[in-house]
Amino acid sequence: MPDISVIVPIHNTEKYLKRCLDSVLAQTYQDYELILVDNGSTDASPLLCDRYAESDDRIAVIHQKDRGPGGSKNAGLDAVTDSDSQWVIFVDSDDWVSPFYLEWLRNAALRTDTKVSVCEYDEVYSEAEAGKPGVSDAVLMSAESLYCERNITSVTPWGKLYAKELWRNFRFPEGKMNEDEFVIYKVLFAAGKLAYLSSPLYYFYANPESLTRRKWTPARLAGLEAKKEQMQYMKDNGFQKAFRQAVLNYGEVASFHIPMIDKKEYPDEIIRLRKLLRRHIDVEYEWYLRKAKEKIQIPGKFVNEVTGGRDFSECDDPAYKKQIICVIE
Repeated sequence: MPDISVIVPIHNTEKYLKRCLDSVLAQTYQDYELILVDNGSTDASPLLCDRYAESDDRIAVIHQKDRGPGGSKNAGLDAVTDSDSQWVIFVDSDDWVSPFYLEWLRNAALRTDTKVSVCEYDEVYSEAEAGKPGVSDAVLMSAESLYCERNITSVTPWGKLYAKELWRNFRFPEGKMNEDEFVIYKVLFAAGKLAYLSSPLYYFYANPESLTRRKWTPARLAGLEAKKEQMQYMKDNGFQKAFRQAVLNYGEVASFHIPMIDKKEYPDEIIRLRKLLRRHIDVEYEWYLRKAKEKIQIPGKFVNEVTGGRDFSECDDPAYKKQIICVIE
């Protein structure tokens, strides 16, 4: 009867898979099952999965056709539905975790009587950059506070221990990029409150071969679609502070995409995105509209300061003015 189901979605990550799985097997808390979802890999990943399963009876392997990142996570969730485990946790196969990942997150959830516990992460380019996490006390936090204060953390599936019951009504969209951003915040808001650990127990590998670092295509606009859904969710459910944050996120993501698009290859996408951004600005904040009419966009850091209560006319710091870039023509 495993207490925790660890789900590792895998697609062509043979170069990193051993590092990932070894870090899970080195956990100080050992009462878990490990579900490896081979999502249509064409490299040696399937063979590695089978070898690990042969060496440890806690490990099960699912081999399936490529259903995309969302489909691989869904397969793992479906596989543990009837398991005796109480908790679910994710680890991406090119990342790795601290030996205390399971123990500290489980303890945090139990001590605070919450259905979700969340830890911080380090974004690293090599194992040498991964430091040892210091001990931190669990802080009780609302899902809305996490969304506003740790926005990236609030939409990633990893770095969190979930009560398995939370996933009864949730699955990831298949066939979309940024699939996590459509779902994770909903699971956290369904929990309501969570235990937050400032310790970085998760090592997010800045993989240059990952989907998000490849050449821009219109499929990447799924992230903007997810941000729009987040705005609507916050508005419909009365989370005013989170709604304001979602508005800012939407504008920043739209602005982020524009300079990444090849103007010759996707001219229509640039036009459409600029129109979306103009409409968003018109509807959501008048101060931004004034600057948009001057054909400039304010960087994200500056945006947050302005909307934090400062009057637009007071923001005359030359250091910020140097960061202003043209995106709306």
